[in-house]
Amino acid sequence: MFVILILSILKSNNIIADIETTGHHSPEMACDYFEQLASSNDGYGYQSLAHCYRTGVGRTKNLRQAENLFLKSIEQNYIPAYSDLAAFYLFELGDESYYSNALRLLDIPIKTGHSKAIFILATALKNGLGIDKDSQKSQDLYDIAANKGHQISVFMKLSGYCYGALESELNVDKCTEWKKYFFQVSHIRNDNNYYKLISRIVNSKLLRDHVFTLRDIELIKSKQ
Repeated sequence: MFVILILSILKSNNIIADIETTGHHSPEMACDYFEQLASSNDGYGYQSLAHCYRTGVGRTKNLRQAENLFLKSIEQNYIPAYSDLAAFYLFELGDESYYSNALRLLDIPIKTGHSKAIFILATALKNGLGIDKDSQKSQDLYDIAANKGHQISVFMKLSGYCYGALESELNVDKCTEWKKYFFQVSHIRNDNNYYKLISRIVNSKLLRDHVFTLRDIELIKSKQ
């Protein structure tokens, strides 16, 4: 259950964050803006427009069009697009023939220390997607991604130490440490998406009574 929630967050987070960045309240207007950027061969524009088609937010859902746009973004050497296309192949299409290509795509962003690419490789290792399962290496990579501030990796650490999710052992001290890190990074980056993502977990009642105080929850809700 928790893994499914994590992957659903991974799939939806990009387009939500990108739409908010544009300042447009309408998804259609935001995707129009991304299309305008893409018409100038802008890597970010291609990548963001790809998420419009991938999710069906602001555009009619079209996975092949999304793939083509990710590839155009990669042609502009836009590093995040490598990770996003890898995730698309591994988690979205459900076709094992794409797995090896997905892993190759991760090489470049991982060399740059891109935390999302590290997270994706960790997930592939954990589930044996195109690569032999290796739980220890997977956990090591999740830790690296979390320490780099990767949102979902931080939440996984929280859920593990505070709730015992994902085969982790409860640890009150570690729970408190990672909760503080979550709020610290969110404050430094002024990133309300952190609060929105964690609020989905809190509101699911999965962690409500195990991780956050009432004051924490009120703070999270005030950021939505």
